[in-house]
Amino acid sequence: MRRFLLMAMLPVATTIMVAGCGGGSSKSGATLAASTTAATASGTRVAATANASPGAKTNAAGTTIPGATPAAAATTVAGAQTGDVTPIAAGNPATGFEATIDAQFADPTNAAALGSDGAGNIAGGNPGDPRHIVVPVPAVTPDPGVAVTIDPTQIAPPEPASTELTFAIDTDASTAGVQTTRTVHVGDTIVVAVALDNVPSGQGVSAFNFIVNYDKTKIFAPTIAGGPSVDRNPDLNVEALGADAGWACLPAPEGDLDDPGGTEGDGNPATGQAFLSCFTPQTGHASGNLVVATITFHVIAKGSTDLSLSEAFASGEAATEIGSCNPQVTAPIGCAGATITVD
Repeated sequence: MRRFLLMAMLPVATTIMVAGCGGGSSKSGATLAASTTAATASGTRVAATANASPGAKTNAAGTTIPGATPAAAATTVAGAQTGDVTPIAAGNPATGFEATIDAQFADPTNAAALGSDGAGNIAGGNPGDPRHIVVPVPAVTPDPGVAVTIDPTQIAPPEPASTELTFAIDTDASTAGVQTTRTVHVGDTIVVAVALDNVPSGQGVSAFNFIVNYDKTKIFAPTIAGGPSVDRNPDLNVEALGADAGWACLPAPEGDLDDPGGTEGDGNPATGQAFLSCFTPQTGHASGNLVVATITFHVIAKGSTDLSLSEAFASGEAATEIGSCNPQVTAPIGCAGATITVD
């Protein structure tokens, strides 16, 4: 069990945050850097059915991830090689929070307290380095005549039907509401949201962690190393939680805990465990219905996968627990899963 990660980390995290924070990017959508994996047998990559639009971003393979307006037809990008992984453009040199992270993890006492062997492990590489994918996305071949799609980057409100405090998985982050089921196709890139719904106004979120469990033989969430800790995969939704609140994520976010350079996973190559643990030292935290993070998945094989939450924990002011599930710590709340079918 890993619920200890956030709770055990908080005293050291508070020390790290004393020097202030900076470099965490504000964003409203998932801008994961991951290669488009819809490669044909000839090695030609089929682009997604979307062109550049307002709010579009570029992923690690140089592919434009669209904003809200998709185009009507697919295009073909010739000459792309299966499995290419290109780093995102280099970030600025480590300053503020990132520089403090580097200094803190150079301290063997702090590193030992977090079970780390150095900044390259627990922090997922130097935050001042370019973002890059740790394990390449598997190459896939879409069905003939099926247009490969990439989810848009905007994040829609969760709009839960229930009024109970709940962690919930939404299979389509760009569509309002919580979609508990979704059908996709091999080669698609999808953005899944993790929401924390009905947070009381007096208990705004100051820290949280979760693991999303999935079938890694059907969908694949790349781990990102380097760059701001809030801009990895899973990806903190800093706009909803407070762009100026000094959020940071530690230990390093991972698309699967078995990927190198982070916390230890379950050792099973068929299972994925997307992990995120984030905190802020400031007050006046966000409440209500919050999409706290998104996870970008690449669809790699037909079948279905359940998405379930474990080690889900959230705290408010003064590190007081808001709620937890699978397992519960003190205050039990709901943990709502979802299912993705690959047609």
